[in-house]
Amino acid sequence: MNDATVGNELPATGGDGEQPLFAPAGAGAPAQHEASRTSPPWTVAVIDDDKAVHSVSRLVLGDSSFKGRPLRILSEYSGDGARRLLRDENDISVLLLDVV
Repeated sequence: MNDATVGNELPATGGDGEQPLFAPAGAGAPAQHEASRTSPPWTVAVIDDDKAVHSVSRLVLGDSSFKGRPLRILSEYSGDGARRLLRDENDISVLLLDVV
């Protein structure tokens, strides 16, 4: 165990002893992401015929954010619906297709 590791915790540094892997507890979002809060959300499209996949995706991702921007989750259940969604939405960041 090196001096940056305590018990089963991950090391506090990136291995070179200088760059932290994680922000200290309670540090909040980095300053560079503060301005992003006014940016539009990332659009995530879930395309699957299984309603449970949509429910679990929303449960897991619903309150998530990336680089200070929230997620906007869109759902489609068929190939035709997916084609319409891809035609009508011009800013899809992530597409989850037939997840399981």
